[in-house]
Amino acid sequence: MGQIIVIVGSQDSKWNDTGAVKAINAIHSILDRYKLGNVAIASGECPFGGIDKWVQREATWKGFMFMGYPPESKSWGDKWIPYEEFLKNNPFKVTPLRHWKCPICQEKAYLNTTNNKAVKCPKCGMDMYIRARGYKYRNMEMVIHGDEFFSIDPKGVWSGGRWTIKEAKKLGKIVHQIEIEQ
Repeated sequence: MGQIIVIVGSQDSKWNDTGAVKAINAIHSILDRYKLGNVAIASGECPFGGIDKWVQREATWKGFMFMGYPPESKSWGDKWIPYEEFLKNNPFKVTPLRHWKCPICQEKAYLNTTNNKAVKCPKCGMDMYIRARGYKYRNMEMVIHGDEFFSIDPKGVWSGGRWTIKEAKKLGKIVHQIEIEQ
């Protein structure tokens, strides 16, 4: 595999019908620049739909290898959550060597678990919470792994996609901002 092309942008609620059609056409224009087998297409898998879901659907339909970067929690930053909640939201996530914290005594640990069972606090015996990585961490993973970046947004709308290409630009990566008039 050659390059990783990252296409991100605004969630579904930011688009009207006309803008959504234009955004999907922009995705097709981007995909048409690349040859199958030479690139992988990546996006964030935002649970609120929009560009991330459209990229996944269109790239897969055209036969590109797709790399998804889903967040582990629905918050910008990391969040401490019960392990059962983490597994419900991330059923296929392997969780070795993760940060854990006890909700009762606040004891913190960096522990290994691969058996999908809650970790008990070594101090008080309560089930510990796992640190679920939010959108910011997920976006930085794309910045690190990606080679070229596109953010597709309605004109004047700020998104996590815009933040992602701003960070990619700081690292000298190729970035493109596509603004859609709705």
